[in-house]
Amino acid sequence: MKILFSSYHNYLDSYSGAAITTREILRYLSRRGDEVHVLCGPLFDSHTSNEDVLIERMRSVSDGYVMRTGSLSFHGRSTSFKTYSFSDGGVSSTIFLPSGAYAQTPRHFLPRSHGDAYLALLMGEIRRFHPTVYATYGGYWAAARAAKFARSSGVKTIFFLHNLSYDRKELFDLFDSIIVPSQFAADYYRTRLGIATTVVPPLINERQVIASSRSPDRTKYITLINASIEKGALFAIELARELSRVRPEIPILFVAGRSSFHSLSRNQTLRSLPNISFSPGATDPRAIYDVTRLLLAPSLCEETFGRVAIEAAWNGIPALCAARGALPEVMGQIPEASQLILPLSSFWRHSELNAEKRSEVLIWRDAILNLWDDEPRRRALAVSLQRYASRYSYETVSKQYARAFEELSSQG
Repeated sequence: MKILFSSYHNYLDSYSGAAITTREILRYLSRRGDEVHVLCGPLFDSHTSNEDVLIERMRSVSDGYVMRTGSLSFHGRSTSFKTYSFSDGGVSSTIFLPSGAYAQTPRHFLPRSHGDAYLALLMGEIRRFHPTVYATYGGYWAAARAAKFARSSGVKTIFFLHNLSYDRKELFDLFDSIIVPSQFAADYYRTRLGIATTVVPPLINERQVIASSRSPDRTKYITLINASIEKGALFAIELARELSRVRPEIPILFVAGRSSFHSLSRNQTLRSLPNISFSPGATDPRAIYDVTRLLLAPSLCEETFGRVAIEAAWNGIPALCAARGALPEVMGQIPEASQLILPLSSFWRHSELNAEKRSEVLIWRDAILNLWDDEPRRRALAVSLQRYASRYSYETVSKQYARAFEELSSQG
């Protein structure tokens, strides 16, 4: 097959689960012999992204890149831009960077001039490359025009649908296949928009997330990854406060995500708690799992999968998960699920503590304490978790993606 992936979201974004999964899929397809090209835009999830961050990411995945400059005119206005081209493990990649791309407000605003230039380059790539399949994700206005052009050129279209933010069916009418990461997401979009989807879990490379030398003397933290309000940071703060009262020797690690490290470290409540440590977002998750004894996943958003829970399971780490979104589906099929799937209300988007919130804190506190000191129980649970997580292995899931692409490309 000849596969072209394109999105105004940057597929090298190490803070975006959608980008991480997409890159794994594309690199897998390339290794198995498909010809894979990428043309993507400059958008990262992080508010602090800039051209230096982009260049650093390219250098981390490739031996070198070629930068070119260009200019295109639309409606009497000129748009100047750069393109960075490089090889990413056999994937032929190009990143489009218009001037002023990182200066736009609001952050997710796509100016017409930038979008027109991006689409012109994309249409030229479709004419030149003649892909079998065009793949994308992201809901910018340019996405519909790109899909229409791909279809009019005889290309099959596939959309990776990672979140629950889409509310218009018209975009999905332009795609021959829509892939979602869980049955929860499939049911949601069938009910909300009346669209049919295919369930394939995220493709995660175990070698990139399994710590090599976990030992009891190193696994000392309760860890919250991607700490933000949406991921339950306010709840975790109250939980940390409660643990500091009853078991102050248990350390809790807040790992920054899309929220900046500095905003977390300046939080007055967190600074007053002696059991709290902070870490900037780690580019290598193995370093985090290497020191984690229990993982917290108190997501307030309706997760469409729960990547960190599976990564933790591969490491034999119990993940205490909110009973929201796809988390009960992803983790609820192991016998010990009742001690890992815990209640969490949506009220935790605000900091005021009330009786209902207090009762949830105590439920999570007790679940932590029941596991923290019982090493034989954790070892037995680790075996169960690792056995269960094997269903999400790279070898298993990659074949599902290969089958989805092959079935799509063989359609008349």
